[in-house]
Amino acid sequence: VQERLHIDELKRVEKQTNTLLKAWRTLNKNYRQLQEDYDKLNIRHNLTVQEHQETLSQRAEEYRAALEQADQRWRNRYDDDKAAWAAEREALITANAQALQKQAEEYQEAMDALQAELDQANRRKQAMIDRIRGVEQ
Repeated sequence: VQERLHIDELKRVEKQTNTLLKAWRTLNKNYRQLQEDYDKLNIRHNLTVQEHQETLSQRAEEYRAALEQADQRWRNRYDDDKAAWAAEREALITANAQALQKQAEEYQEAMDALQAELDQANRRKQAMIDRIRGVEQ
């Protein structure tokens, strides 16, 4: 009877270990998928940032060219209005800088959210590791 109880206990532990290992494998698979998704999202984010910076640079260059032409026209026609136009130009540059800063903050918030998700997954993984180590000891 004692031997039978020992065998039943071993079977129960084996079943729990198999269940734990299955959960561990699933967690690892999910973690790898999350890491792949994170890497893809990070690459896509970097490309988007780069494309956006290139677009902004191109637009800024187009705006500068247009501003230079307008500046020349206005200088030729309206020397008295030159100070008012410069103030308006500075306001546009400030608004552009603020919009750029806002977008950078939004990207940072998205990165922080992804980092939080990754940290949470790492905590779950560590908890599973701790549980497994607890079973082994």
